[in-house]
Amino acid sequence: MAIPRAGNSESTPVTEWSFEDFGSINTKVSRPAIEENQFYWVENFFPIATGRLRTLAAEGTTLYAASGKTIIYTYSYILNNVPYWAVFLSDGSAVQVRVSDGATTTIGAAATFYSSSTPTLIPACAQFQNKYLAIINNFGTNNYWLWDGTSLFTAGTLSPDTTLTNVGSTYTSSPTVSITGGTGTGATASATVKNGVITLVTITNPGSGYSLNDRPLVTFSGGGSDTQAIATPVISATSGGITDVFITKGGTAYTTASIPTIAGGGGSGAQIVITGLSNGSITAVAIISPGTGYTSAPTLTFSVGNSATFVLNIAGGQITSVTATTGGSGYYSPPTVTVVGDGTGANITAIIAGGVVTGYNVISGGKNYTAANTSVLLSGGNKSASATVSIMPFGVQGTTIETYQNRVWTANGVNLQATAPGTVANVSITQGAVYTQLTDSSLRTTITRLAQSSGFLYGFGDSSVFSITNVTTGTTGVTAFNITNVDPQIGTSWRDSVASFGRALVFANPSGVYGLYGGAVEKVSNELDGLFLNANWTTVTPTTAIATINNNRVYILNFNTLDPYLNIYRTIMGMWDGKKWFMASQIKAPNFIQTQEINSTITSWGSDGTNLYQMFQTPSVALSKVFQTKLRKAPNYTSFKRSLRAYFVANNNGTDTNPQFSVSADTDASEGLPIPLTLKQSFLNFVNPAGVSLQFQNSLSVNINFYPTNVLSIDGFAISTYGRMIGYTLTTNGSDLDIISFTAQYGEFAPYG
Repeated sequence: MAIPRAGNSESTPVTEWSFEDFGSINTKVSRPAIEENQFYWVENFFPIATGRLRTLAAEGTTLYAASGKTIIYTYSYILNNVPYWAVFLSDGSAVQVRVSDGATTTIGAAATFYSSSTPTLIPACAQFQNKYLAIINNFGTNNYWLWDGTSLFTAGTLSPDTTLTNVGSTYTSSPTVSITGGTGTGATASATVKNGVITLVTITNPGSGYSLNDRPLVTFSGGGSDTQAIATPVISATSGGITDVFITKGGTAYTTASIPTIAGGGGSGAQIVITGLSNGSITAVAIISPGTGYTSAPTLTFSVGNSATFVLNIAGGQITSVTATTGGSGYYSPPTVTVVGDGTGANITAIIAGGVVTGYNVISGGKNYTAANTSVLLSGGNKSASATVSIMPFGVQGTTIETYQNRVWTANGVNLQATAPGTVANVSITQGAVYTQLTDSSLRTTITRLAQSSGFLYGFGDSSVFSITNVTTGTTGVTAFNITNVDPQIGTSWRDSVASFGRALVFANPSGVYGLYGGAVEKVSNELDGLFLNANWTTVTPTTAIATINNNRVYILNFNTLDPYLNIYRTIMGMWDGKKWFMASQIKAPNFIQTQEINSTITSWGSDGTNLYQMFQTPSVALSKVFQTKLRKAPNYTSFKRSLRAYFVANNNGTDTNPQFSVSADTDASEGLPIPLTLKQSFLNFVNPAGVSLQFQNSLSVNINFYPTNVLSIDGFAISTYGRMIGYTLTTNGSDLDIISFTAQYGEFAPYG
């Protein structure tokens, strides 16, 4: 026969409710209106599955602590297979922190990446391959940087983009690499040799002081192969000949016999003739001789005709000669001579004798060259390698950055920019770089975030989402792509609330959390509506991280809201495993959170402004855990009920012994009085072969007791509360527990009203 339960009779039946199908938190409705398996509040418990509600861990040890400064932003990246954090500080400096041991390296000095005068403008980062950390901001004009773990590349330095135009041959060791030309100094580079050829040129010091149009020159010497010749152009920038004559007014009464007189300008020898007339008006002229020595435009007068006017251009900046700095070695034919600079039209050939470049012929000096921005590049003719370098771009700035299809993409306001294919610093439109302004009416204010996912580059506006696809660069160097509007009304102004979560991009705005699945945006956070309606979006800017916890991947949103359990505003984390929402906190409450992924191990990290630490790492008795169930009316609202007993089944997975619990029976009128409980855990006795108990002691002669782990505890206790609706609150500081089941018994006591 069934075992009778106290108070159970036909007149006072007992209702039994088992709570073990652990569902999601639900703040959208009031406590009596949530589903049977939902939580009204759950914090630091993870509803993993039916029969498994596991406590969350606290943060681990601090990897990096700021001294005298505040951490404003962090970013996880990997260079040459070594994981790092970039930590940006309130004085505008940044440090690289190695994950394995916390060793630090300065990335940039104070006032480099951030300005306290514009506190909302914080840096953004993206990783390019396994080589560079790309950084951007927009508090200044030149706010684009690249970091390779050793050197910081910025406007005024060389860029890391080096191109081997000829890999050379017969190298037995690394040659010496020299960088000359331009207004900058201090640049150095090294070469990597494999199988007799140069496979890589690495900028070891980007130098400083380079100007916008500088064209530095790379040369190679030694290493067991030929030595490249080096030459320096000599430019006359003060005088030249007439290069162009433009007719601004044809005049009248001119004939082909009209002889022009050229006077002034400081030069001599120029000759011009009329080659086209129409009804006495000059339609064309030709330059027979450009002359020399002109420093300004001369004037033209004619012996016949009236009122014709002209504009004359002078070819200053001609290359008049080329000086052979070194002749190189091993030349079996004249090398190709290329003039790299800001002018046009130069044509130069090299002269060789005995395998050495002995001189140069200037076939055409060109025009408009300046000495600081012009160099001579020699390639071919021997076995030496050749390469080109470029300088970092000027004027690049932005608020978000991403790498996509082997380019660096940035956005600033409604401006979208990308580097040329395979480069990190080449922003030349003629070489495949991208620069466009978005004019879509759905982009209300600005592009807040660029993020790639599933082969697409997505752009998040403050109120919209768009995608970029089919990026191709044609033979003419022009890059084309498609922009498609994904959602014209839903976007985000919180840049760092966007995270890749499986096949989706998940992001937040003041109305909730949304998932972007391919071409559609859908809300995934209805259960958090109560917290979003009461949130304070000015105290903490919402940020996001992803973590694998208990082998479950979780999206985490850090934000500030009114906690309905404590009835105070505080910063807390909403956690989502793709199905259920629950809440979490840490002992050091983070101001912002971010993700680290190493070898498919995904962890979440936080910073409270002083410390950088991994979250959910260390089981702790200092971290409070709590859940509140539904207020149940069953069987009806029309009677008072009396709570009779409660039972729980739990496992202790931690090292703390006899974890403490507190359970209260809550009603529609008030929360109940907490009842303290202990998950009973007896220590183990050890005996010798004679059956005598053994007692272990430490070095201070204090007894050491051993307790079993993973203890399964089933306990019941009386709990008496009266109300029209009854629910329960359970709290614990147990470090690592599994709640398997919570069962309550209550019965009808008297009719209401």
